[in-house]
Amino acid sequence: MQENPQIAKREKLIAKLALGTVQFGLDYGISNDSGQTSKAEVRKILNEASNYGVKTIDTARAYGSSEKVLGQTGVHHFDVVTKLDPAELQMIGVKEQVQNSLKKLNITHLYGVLFHNAESALANPEAINGLEKLKEEGLVKKIGYSLYTPDELNKLLNKYPLPDIIQVPFNILDKRFEPQLVKLHEKCVEIHTRSTFLQGLFFMNPEDLSSFFDPVKACIAAMQMELTSKQALAAYLLQTVLQFEFIDKVVIGVNTADQMQENISGVLSSITQIHLDIPTVNDSVLMPNLWPKN
Repeated sequence: MQENPQIAKREKLIAKLALGTVQFGLDYGISNDSGQTSKAEVRKILNEASNYGVKTIDTARAYGSSEKVLGQTGVHHFDVVTKLDPAELQMIGVKEQVQNSLKKLNITHLYGVLFHNAESALANPEAINGLEKLKEEGLVKKIGYSLYTPDELNKLLNKYPLPDIIQVPFNILDKRFEPQLVKLHEKCVEIHTRSTFLQGLFFMNPEDLSSFFDPVKACIAAMQMELTSKQALAAYLLQTVLQFEFIDKVVIGVNTADQMQENISGVLSSITQIHLDIPTVNDSVLMPNLWPKN
């Protein structure tokens, strides 16, 4: 029987989604007013994701209790990617970190292990060798880096062989990595992106934002004026990123099963095409770790 091309396209798009889990272990996100996700809700979210064909989970040792919560819920049927804790690298080796993650997650192997930042990778070449050995042992399938800036990526590529995976921020305002991603994807590096919603900034009322965000307020307001519901805006932002062929996984975080359902619906929906004047902004606005604390 011939495959329905529309169904195949939908399945491909949903398979590109990866479930981010920082909010399962921490109170996270500028627009998150509900706090850390409860274990009961995590179970519902995972069931919803699995039922629709989402196959990948993204977590980290530094995400509070996230790994433990996931292990208690059951994630053996997902491809799990976790990240090494930079602070722990000063005290224990990568094998012990990976074994601790496997124990918490209650699984036998990891799809991917990433360095949580470029600094920890650059400072620990022995950890790279350790991860390569874990690949040989079958405990880890792929290794790589979670990064913030293109310059970090250049430094790593100059020092080490090509990674299996890189994870970088990428959204309607932030396409800093695009030239590098295209080339790396051609070399079979798996590309994961995050910050599709910029930690929820795109859903905030621009009038409630501090003057720090002045460079992007007009763009956010214009999007919200054209896309009047949160669901429509989320669908637009998601599909804007999913359309890029060089992106293999788009990591999204949700706090409820309803949000998971809304994002899936957004992936499958027809979106309104709008014209936006995309501002050029500096890294401090694009990188939440550089945002003012108050």
